[in-house]
Amino acid sequence: MSYRRWPGPTASAMSDDHLLSDEQVLDFVVNGFHVVRPTLPNEFHDDVYRRLEPHFGTAVLDKVPSVAAVYDDPAVQGAVVSLLGVNARLNAHHNLHVSGPVSQYWHQDSRNRRHHQLWRLFAMYYPQTVTAEMGPTVIVPGSYLRNAPTDALATYGNISGQVALTVPAGSVVLAHFDIWHAGSANRSSTTRYMVKLLFDRVSRPTAPSWRTDPAKAAELAARRLNEGMAVRCSPSDKIKERLLRFQLWNYLREGRDRDSSGAYDVQPPPVG
Repeated sequence: MSYRRWPGPTASAMSDDHLLSDEQVLDFVVNGFHVVRPTLPNEFHDDVYRRLEPHFGTAVLDKVPSVAAVYDDPAVQGAVVSLLGVNARLNAHHNLHVSGPVSQYWHQDSRNRRHHQLWRLFAMYYPQTVTAEMGPTVIVPGSYLRNAPTDALATYGNISGQVALTVPAGSVVLAHFDIWHAGSANRSSTTRYMVKLLFDRVSRPTAPSWRTDPAKAAELAARRLNEGMAVRCSPSDKIKERLLRFQLWNYLREGRDRDSSGAYDVQPPPVG
């Protein structure tokens, strides 16, 4: 695998102040994303925005090296550690996305396959406040647990329950690599930037890597993971989605690596 130089999580990132709670990890399991506010000041994000240019693309970290400070921030690192473990690594792939006047199609960046593991996260950094008119990234909560052929997914329009990521300047959205997403049309006169990086898990979990309360975690999980679906779906999908929720939760807590039938084992995705 190829990785960009990253110092890795610091001791402060792994303190209770920056690690996620049981409730936050359970919310991620249900919805497939988590919004982080780095500790960096607003002036930092304003400066990054002024330095970006639409053509930077995969050279964005070379053109604006200060962006790396966002991914080194203790709040971002703490959330990454909570979901991918203390050995998480920054993938070499990165890109600058710019909203245009035409919406993207719905798509997944990963293989189209249901599974119950978490090997890779999007880390989407928005240096400016994103409004509904500026072409926000739109995601479908819980969709990382769903399959749809790529050509069929590209024909879908608005989906009931979809979420537009209208976020404050400086926000970093961590999302499961399999989540359905699309860039919406920018109808404003303001350029909307998003820097996308990837974080990878490099070893199976053996214990929770977040701030957990074992005495309460099981009760919280039973309640949260049995709640209604993030988006409207068929009764059959509800059963499958609830099962996969519990499997992912158990995987993150204990490293269980097979589904309930023991029929398959999901391997880490290739570097892309």
